[in-house]
Amino acid sequence: MIIADPARAPTLQVALKRRLGGVLLETASLARAVPRRLRAVPVPVHRFVIFGRGRSGSTLLVSLLGAHPQITCAGEVLRLRTLAPEAHLRRILAEAHTPVSGAKLLSYQLRDIHRLPAGTDILRRLAGQGVTILYLTRDNLLRHAISNIYAYKQRIYHQTATGPVRPRITLGLPELTAWIEGSEALAAYEAQVLAGVPHRALTYEADLAQPEARLRTAAALLAAFALDPVPVDTRLRKVTSDDLREVIENHDSLIAALQTSRFARYLTPDAA
Repeated sequence: MIIADPARAPTLQVALKRRLGGVLLETASLARAVPRRLRAVPVPVHRFVIFGRGRSGSTLLVSLLGAHPQITCAGEVLRLRTLAPEAHLRRILAEAHTPVSGAKLLSYQLRDIHRLPAGTDILRRLAGQGVTILYLTRDNLLRHAISNIYAYKQRIYHQTATGPVRPRITLGLPELTAWIEGSEALAAYEAQVLAGVPHRALTYEADLAQPEARLRTAAALLAAFALDPVPVDTRLRKVTSDDLREVIENHDSLIAALQTSRFARYLTPDAA
């Protein structure tokens, strides 16, 4: 099985943490749910799940929506193995004291951590219970792969300000190809999970990459959740430069190799 993100390939220590840590989080959410039921605390009116691959802008979208005072947006609630992932996710969505509640769910967490088959109905059932599914992807899998590899090698996944200049990375075609193929495999898995599931499709490039696009996307989602259109923004900043020459040491030779590969279609001016 191809792992789309080699950085997430589990060591024994990570595997134990995923198994035991997830059960502890699950137990804690169960404990919180009991007094809420006894007090008949109302659940949020609107609930949503941000679904997709890592490094596709999901953290940016969580930050953007979470900036609204009437939205609570949790992070990766299934990053650790749980006994009943769907029930755990539903409880997290119901815990918020705001009218709108959301969470982030990465596809590798369903496939590789919880080992749910491509035919799983988890999103179908959630959508049937009124949960809005926001499916976020990246169009350019080359830039997506480079973002993943750079973040892993530099040990920085998110930043809130322009950071120090970091050394460029050397990137071979086999490594880059493996990441893109892994992403394609996850895309096929996602398509099966989402088959027949009503969802709102978003892409990083069209809906989040530029400030004006973020504002437009936020306004549309706030309207969908019946919230007042207050200004929201995020402090997150891009980790990689738009100019890949500032990111990749062997840029010219790598681009030349890509031009004769099946991934040449991703060599748009902004990618190359």
